[in-house]
Amino acid sequence: GMALFGLFSFGLEIWGDTEFWSTSTEFVYDTRPGCLLVAFDIFWLWVYASRSYGTLCHETRIKPRRFYKSYGLLFGAWFAV
Repeated sequence: GMALFGLFSFGLEIWGDTEFWSTSTEFVYDTRPGCLLVAFDIFWLWVYASRSYGTLCHETRIKPRRFYKSYGLLFGAWFAV
C-alpha cells in the first residue's frame, strides 16, 4: 500500500511538472489526481489509527501499552506532513 502511495505521489509530481511548467505543490494538489492522492492519504491515516487502537486495546502487558500510547501519536503525525 505504501509503495502504491509513493508511486502515486511520484506520478503526480511528474505529471504536474510536465503539465504545468511553473507549478507549486499547493496547485498540484488542487487537481483531481491531487485530491485523489490526499483522499488516499486520509484512508491510510484511518487504517493506521484504527489498527493501532485495536492493538492497544488488546495488549495486556504494560511496556507495550506504554509504547503504543507514547509513540502512536508521534507516528500518526507523519500523515500530517
